[in-house]
Amino acid sequence: MSAPEASQRHDVTTPVKDYGLNSFQAMLLAIPYIGPTLERLIFGVGAEHRWQRLEATLQEVGESLRELGRPSQIEAEEFARLLEQVTGPIARATAPSKRERFRDILINAATTPPGDPRWEEASLAADLVTEIEAPGLDLLAKIWHMNQSSEEVAVAFTDPPRIYRSREEALQPQLGLTLGYAAPVIEEWMRRLGEMRLVHWVEPIHIREGNRHIETIRAAAEVRLNPLGEMLVRWSLADSPTISGPSAPHSTPTG
Repeated sequence: MSAPEASQRHDVTTPVKDYGLNSFQAMLLAIPYIGPTLERLIFGVGAEHRWQRLEATLQEVGESLRELGRPSQIEAEEFARLLEQVTGPIARATAPSKRERFRDILINAATTPPGDPRWEEASLAADLVTEIEAPGLDLLAKIWHMNQSSEEVAVAFTDPPRIYRSREEALQPQLGLTLGYAAPVIEEWMRRLGEMRLVHWVEPIHIREGNRHIETIRAAAEVRLNPLGEMLVRWSLADSPTISGPSAPHSTPTG
């Protein structure tokens, strides 16, 4: 197709696309009761919030790189590809913890040399964060933090759910950390993370506690990060051991 033909085609199709959007917008406005609100969410305040999330994330990346004072590789083609990969998910990430995981991936990637095989790890980490919602990401982060002081970690699907350094510690609820979501949500995300091969966990055992005439049943599941989960944490948590930079060793995580 010649340049004039391509230009003519663009001139013809662009109004068609605009007409389609205008029709959709008009259709939303015609919906009783909720129509105007939906129209504002999609074309007004919703779009503005998405841009604000993207802008805030990139601002934080820039400030972090300046504070680190390390050579940046943001002009690398691999960084441009990664940025293109995460732009949409960042804009749609309403949960701050999910947006922060994308931010930390970009910070780590920004100091990775061009051509380094770890760019594939960064891309895979971004894909995984896109698939996992905030409860799963928070659960992964807490498992990793607990692993820094204990090889064995246990999650109790109580109300509220809590995470412990061991199943034995689960017998003393005051020692654990609250996970911040309902028990069914945590249990479901534990199963999903296991299916994604990010964690290995052992089905809960039931622990009975007697308190006078009151007996409670609490389930504690032993869990650890798999190599894929460790790789994801290394890329997506700012306070995890850094894996970026020209002199960083390409270590293989252990299970």
